[in-house]
Amino acid sequence: MKNAIVKLMIATMIVDGQLYIGEIKFINLMKEILEVDDKVYIELIKEAKEIIACGYDDSEHYDAVLNWSQPALDTLRAMNDPAVSSLAIAYMVLVANADGEIQDAEVDLIQHSASFLDVSAPTLR
Repeated sequence: MKNAIVKLMIATMIVDGQLYIGEIKFINLMKEILEVDDKVYIELIKEAKEIIACGYDDSEHYDAVLNWSQPALDTLRAMNDPAVSSLAIAYMVLVANADGEIQDAEVDLIQHSASFLDVSAPTLR
């Protein structure tokens, strides 16, 4: 569960194609709080950087991030725990806002994730 949440936070960070220091700092803090193994976290960051490096156009990039994050969504959905799913969405919102501006791609990912997890999506637009 905790790895899935961190993966969704990383997906939120990269979905706009940028790595902002505020987002990275927040995710690092949450990684420590959730006690995610450093090896797992490093691998997730490596995979995320590979997606960014591919040079996709915006639509392809969004789809690549969505495909990459789908196993995390599947994990949370299988738990069938609305509280955990809502927490994951809240963390995604905090990541999206960590740089002071929530991008459309971040909103789209958060809304898709909330819908997939069958929890309320926050109004971000």
